[in-house]
Amino acid sequence: MRIRAHARSLRIVVNFSSIEFHRLRKNQEIERTPLRSAAHLFVMPLGEIMNNYFRVFIGLGLTLMFSELVSADITSIYTELSAPPCTIIPVSGKPGDEWDGDGIRCKGPSGYELLAYYVDDRAAVSVISPGGARHDLDLLTDSFSSLGPRAEWRVEMMGSRTIPIALIVRVIRYHGDKTTSFLAVAKVTKEKICITDRISATGVENMQARKAADSSAEKNCQ
Repeated sequence: MRIRAHARSLRIVVNFSSIEFHRLRKNQEIERTPLRSAAHLFVMPLGEIMNNYFRVFIGLGLTLMFSELVSADITSIYTELSAPPCTIIPVSGKPGDEWDGDGIRCKGPSGYELLAYYVDDRAAVSVISPGGARHDLDLLTDSFSSLGPRAEWRVEMMGSRTIPIALIVRVIRYHGDKTTSFLAVAKVTKEKICITDRISATGVENMQARKAADSSAEKNCQ
């Protein structure tokens, strides 16, 4: 039996160990040979070959995109809580709050900002999301307090994107001559920004706070 190949067709020889491609010239005739072992000879149009290649390339691209999503690295970015680099601004709060002077507005990653201020000599922090919404964090300090020198953002690095997922700030409490501290952990999601954990100072609180921050998205607000 003879088969006449169309222009720009490819002859593909399939063996167990390899696949060989041979381009046929226009109107070249080939002869089908009997099957030998598991190898045989057939003709596949070039358009079908290119479509198969296109599907393979699309599949590889989707695989690479998915791999990037599942292998996002989590790291820390820090915001200094002092002016400069922060800007001193008047801060307004809830009716009845006793405000102690101005606050500072500090730039964070990916368009987020922090407001740090004092209410009745107690430290307070608010997160400003990229859209401008303000989220007051309830630090629940029962004594005079202040903030540590910087805030730590836990962020996911996904290619060229930096996505904040949590915030950690140190709160220093004053009890007469005694001073204690804890790390306040807040989740940062599109739906909610709030305190989820308070980690007492034990010498390993930084590691514990980062672990809590990295899994804070599914936690309830405190």
